[in-house]
Amino acid sequence: MRHEYQSLQRFSNDFALCASIRVPQPVAALLRRDILVETFEEGVSVGHILKDTKYSSELKKHLATIGMDALLQMVSVHIK
Repeated sequence: MRHEYQSLQRFSNDFALCASIRVPQPVAALLRRDILVETFEEGVSVGHILKDTKYSSELKKHLATIGMDALLQMVSVHIK
């Protein structure tokens, strides 16, 4: 689990300055060989919002923009 812990920590650090993206934090004190504990982030899944007609097209477009920006951030960070 150490590799997963480090990956989650790096992912979290990559998006630390992005207020619109929240990443669960790994809990180092509870890390074991076969166990990775993360914090819980309250919210509504993007998939739920995209499928539900009660949410506006503007919100869905905004989420798509955030998602694309996040994807480009991940690609550019890990190419360096």
